[in-house]
Amino acid sequence: MHYRTLDNFSTNSVALVLSSDPYDPEDYIWDLEDFKKAAQ
Repeated sequence: MHYRTLDNFSTNSVALVLSSDPYDPEDYIWDLEDFKKAAQ
């Protein structure tokens, strides 16, 4: 499992994220503490 935050971008920059599956917010753990518990 991976937990990643993207921040500290330059002004007017763009992040390109590629995925093999469509985005579904239900697939993600949004809280770092919840992620740590699930990763144990």
